[in-house]
Amino acid sequence: MSGRRHIPSLDGIRAIAILLVCVAHLAGTQTIPLHHFSSFGNLGVRVFFVLSGFLISTLLLDELNKSGRIALGKFYWRRTLRIFPPFYAFLLVLAALEAIGWITLQSGDLLHGATYTANFQTGRSWWTGHLWSLAVEEQFYLLWPLALAWGGRRAGWWTAGLTVALAPLWRIASGAYLPPMPRGEWFPSVADALAAGCLLALWRKPVPAWAGPAAAVVLLAANTWQYYTGGPAAALLQTLINLLLSVLLAAAVQYSATWPGRVLNARPLAFLGRISYSVYLWQQLFLVPPEARASWTVQPLTAMLGITGAALLSYYLIEKPIARWRESAQFRTSVDKNNIAVWRAAGS
Repeated sequence: MSGRRHIPSLDGIRAIAILLVCVAHLAGTQTIPLHHFSSFGNLGVRVFFVLSGFLISTLLLDELNKSGRIALGKFYWRRTLRIFPPFYAFLLVLAALEAIGWITLQSGDLLHGATYTANFQTGRSWWTGHLWSLAVEEQFYLLWPLALAWGGRRAGWWTAGLTVALAPLWRIASGAYLPPMPRGEWFPSVADALAAGCLLALWRKPVPAWAGPAAAVVLLAANTWQYYTGGPAAALLQTLINLLLSVLLAAAVQYSATWPGRVLNARPLAFLGRISYSVYLWQQLFLVPPEARASWTVQPLTAMLGITGAALLSYYLIEKPIARWRESAQFRTSVDKNNIAVWRAAGS
């Protein structure tokens, strides 16, 4: 692992994102009757999207700067080793639970899950409902490196910029002419969140100290407004939220030595961020389906203990052993430490 350059604050941001998702899935029950908090689950997913766009772009751009090319085969192989083993282990457990009658899956759940097309599936069961976001990320991993490898930074700017500009227009048009589900989960509907992170990696300029707090205030207002509105306004607010998240991400990395940065980099929060992929995968098995929320009285502590236990097993038995092998000399990738250090210098 010594060949990697850790970007500060990212694990803490992942931790906050996964907490937003889990608490949002508990919201609306008799135990936690905070129905309006469900909107923060979508915000948590968008945080993951912006993070993915930023981190993957940073890795690819640093490789492009160093060698003048992007080794697509190695990139896809590293992503396969990172994403696939825990994911397909989760699908195998779902299949086993259905076989013994503990859960009921819809026709196509496992097929759409296994092919990373859940975001195009209508009528998924609760147990695979969260896989839509992982499908979006996998589609991003497939498409974005091709744009950078074939066209370099210029193509990256054009691709990411047009995505941010066109995504709200797609959301407005699809809202007028397409059925409600699952259009909001289609790749064009959410690609601007990923593109916002890509633009941040391409831009890599310092942000002023006041930008983070200001973005946080506007973000909370925009997210609340989005919950109470619809139509074109909501479509545009989603893009604004994505861009504000990228500003917050820049501030968190650049000013990691300030007290908010120290909180994000605290060991408990950072550890939760490191296991957040496994938490996201397994949380659906321990949280309540929407149709049962009105009468469900699950204890949040019990649910969170179940999620934590499953995530730890997945992390230590699957993710970590494969990560050690993945980070061997044959597959190692790194973030350019000088690139990150210069970017952070303005915040020190």
